[in-house]
Amino acid sequence: YLKENAATFRWEDQLRFANDIASAVLFLHRHQIIHGDLHPGNVLIHQHSIKIADFGRSRLHGSVINKKGKAYGVIPYIDPKILKDHLCDLTKKSDIYILGVLFWELTSRKSPFDFETKNNAPFEIIKIKSNILEGMREKPSPGTNHKFIALYEKLEELNNNEPLVVSEIFSSEEIETTLEISKTPENDEVNVPSYDCDINKYELWNT
Repeated sequence: YLKENAATFRWEDQLRFANDIASAVLFLHRHQIIHGDLHPGNVLIHQHSIKIADFGRSRLHGSVINKKGKAYGVIPYIDPKILKDHLCDLTKKSDIYILGVLFWELTSRKSPFDFETKNNAPFEIIKIKSNILEGMREKPSPGTNHKFIALYEKLEELNNNEPLVVSEIFSSEEIETTLEISKTPENDEVNVPSYDCDINKYELWNT
């Protein structure tokens, strides 16, 4: 979807999608559910609204699960704590980390660490994993709206503190009003009508 609609995917669309994704995760967390496997393939777009799919790895917060084998998931979208130790428990914070990755992807319109073009190269996968474990993170793309940069910074700040809940992400007045940025001049760079999809459902990234 991001590739096919790059020319018409405006800042207000990015923020609306980010709000939809965060709201979906907030709903789950309020019901003590951890999704556990958020990535673009599980973020679906239906009639310009976000749907979260695939709850095969979901669990109730605080539940105990016997885990064996390797960490499950798509490398750039796995909580680094679990990448480091696959026996580490999934927490709500694991979902929060992925929110930040997805928000970056919405603004850059490409996969983190160019993973989409490297996921069939074992050496590249090992390198990406190593970089993540060493603390490397994608930086905001040039021209990213300052409201989104504030959102990244808030996520990073919250990820360094406990306890952490999704509602904290949008708790400040600045973050809560991000959907209003479409009224500011900086969002008129691409003056193209909204694209109306003819297909009922897309993955966030079409491959």
